[in-house]
Amino acid sequence: MKLCARAILLASFCTLAWSLSGAAATQDPPRRASAAKPRKAKTPPPRTTAAPAPEAAPRFDFEKRAGAVDEALTVLLARRLTVLPSAEEAGERMGREAGARQVLRANAGAAAAAVIAELEKLARNDVEGHAELFTLLGEVAAEEAAIAYWSAKLASGTPRPPRPLPERKKLKEPDRPTAQRSEREDPEALIRYLALAHLYRAGRAGSEKARAAILEAAASPHREVRISAVQYTYALTRRRWKARQELEKRLPRSDQYLLYRY
Repeated sequence: MKLCARAILLASFCTLAWSLSGAAATQDPPRRASAAKPRKAKTPPPRTTAAPAPEAAPRFDFEKRAGAVDEALTVLLARRLTVLPSAEEAGERMGREAGARQVLRANAGAAAAAVIAELEKLARNDVEGHAELFTLLGEVAAEEAAIAYWSAKLASGTPRPPRPLPERKKLKEPDRPTAQRSEREDPEALIRYLALAHLYRAGRAGSEKARAAILEAAASPHREVRISAVQYTYALTRRRWKARQELEKRLPRSDQYLLYRY
């Protein structure tokens, strides 16, 4: 009995030793401590200074002349630059614009004459030039001079003939893309729209003369001007029935339906 007990204890001891030796063999070998490599210091990227924005070539004659009024007009026109200035440059620009406005207020007649002279030199299809000078005219000219010029612009140009209605035909061929309305726009019509927009802005600011000019535009030979005149007159009045009566006196019979459409 004693031999059997010893044999059992010996067998269990051997089994335990074999399992421990197998577990130790399956473990990963100890890693050798690698020498830490020194990290290289990151060098900052080279600083690049932005190239100065190219100055816009002078487009109008008053930008090329020397004089208090001409220089003040050039300062106000320089705001069309697309590059955003820094804080210091913005402060300096605001100071220059304030001084230019003071000069132009003291010489409103000469400033209006200079801008109108430039407008008369522009080509009839120069929409961008008219847009810039219309805005400048509204800032520097007296109310009567600006409104008178915008009103005269509404009657300029040759009226466009009405567009014929498209014929309705059955599609026998694959549908083809057609030109967009903006591709057929007349540049002179866009300029008249700009003049009306400036009149409307002045009317929103409280100018009764601008409102009267928009009302008179309902008798314009251009149909697109008559349509906009009806819309703007309704937008600038609180008494719709009274505005309808005034518009009815000026609109041709073929456009009387506009009074009830908008």
